[in-house]
Amino acid sequence: MSKLKLNIVLGFLFVISGVQAQITSSGKIGGQIVHDSLSVEGVHVINKTSQKNTITNEKGFFEIVAKLNDTIVFSAVQFKLKNIVVEQGIIDEGFGEVLLEMRVEELEGVTLYNKLSGDPAFDLKNSGVKKKINFYDLGIPGSTKAPPTQSERRLQEASMGKFQWGFLTTIPLNPIINAISGRTKMLKKRVKLESEEAFIEKIKEQFEPVLMDVYGLKKEESYRFFYFCSLAETYGSKCRNANSVVQMEFLIDQLKEFQKIEKE
Repeated sequence: MSKLKLNIVLGFLFVISGVQAQITSSGKIGGQIVHDSLSVEGVHVINKTSQKNTITNEKGFFEIVAKLNDTIVFSAVQFKLKNIVVEQGIIDEGFGEVLLEMRVEELEGVTLYNKLSGDPAFDLKNSGVKKKINFYDLGIPGSTKAPPTQSERRLQEASMGKFQWGFLTTIPLNPIINAISGRTKMLKKRVKLESEEAFIEKIKEQFEPVLMDVYGLKKEESYRFFYFCSLAETYGSKCRNANSVVQMEFLIDQLKEFQKIEKE
């Protein structure tokens, strides 16, 4: 089991110099998560006492409002949950060291056909998997956008029709027929629904671990909870079109309502 060192510098104002923070009077604590290989970006840092939260940036730095005896929780998909209590001794020393354990999912059984060296780059290179040739390799222009889904392709065809040279001199009837029959409207709804489902799955993957670890979301209730959130009036502004901190606050509030309903 590998352990990660989380160098946290506690202070009242987040002033970073290297991996240190100085204590001032703003009521914030700050620090940095560092690790050689695992990503330190997007780790949830939650003040469980005040219900404030933030996330680490791409370099692992964070800051959060806290005071003496507050409980700070660190949670991410790749880490096990960790709680620390802000003690006077930690503040006096200027920094504290917190050990996080890697979150490991237990599997029933795995069969390895090739002996691994422990170096992911070396093992990948010698795995026998061939890299697919793309337009960068050939030196030609190409699109980096995700390919359209089946429903998006069908909507495009229903709206514009399949390209034919006759379009240059005649009016295509297929889009008109689809509009009258309601097929175009139906396909637009389907594309919107699939887009919504993809976003819910993305939010679920990002926030489910911390909501389960810290706020008591049950695994069997997870899908129902995230679809419950999508029905809220503020879903668009506080989840669909918001940053991670606002999304987290929205999900916490929604979880409280969801849990009340479940108990009734």
